[in-house]
Amino acid sequence: MVAGSRRKMMPTCFSLIHVDNDSPRVSVFFHTLTSIIFAFLGDTDQLVNYLTVTGMMTTIIALAVLVIIKWKDLPIAADPVKYSIFWPILNLAIMIALLIIPIQQDPMSSIIGFGMFFVGVGVYFLVKFITSNTKFLGVIDRKVTEICQILTWTVVDCDLEEKTRL
Repeated sequence: MVAGSRRKMMPTCFSLIHVDNDSPRVSVFFHTLTSIIFAFLGDTDQLVNYLTVTGMMTTIIALAVLVIIKWKDLPIAADPVKYSIFWPILNLAIMIALLIIPIQQDPMSSIIGFGMFFVGVGVYFLVKFITSNTKFLGVIDRKVTEICQILTWTVVDCDLEEKTRL
């Protein structure tokens, strides 16, 4: 959550850190709170099954993009890591094979996991669209961040480039 917040993919309040010990208090509190809520909602084994499928789908999509980048030799960085395209393809094949296991064992949980993945992708693009076209969410983000700063005695963590300039 902290890394996503630093890259402006999540609310700024998740990148708040405590100055003395560099702990991301708001992120840790949010993770703890959501874990407690999920633990009391019902069957945690089902939740693990949903999140397994969702996590595998995330990895598969990332690997597929990596294979496309390597296959088409697209420039992505000034100094990219050099390796054979065989390894991402092998990893992609293994991940797809591992995804078939939960699909066969519990198809309903897999469908819900796929749904969670696609809803997450849709929400991400919707929020990115809304935040780039409206100022309202920026105001809410700043106010929530200010409230979290006061409650947890934290500051917004600047990214690595800003730290090296300081």
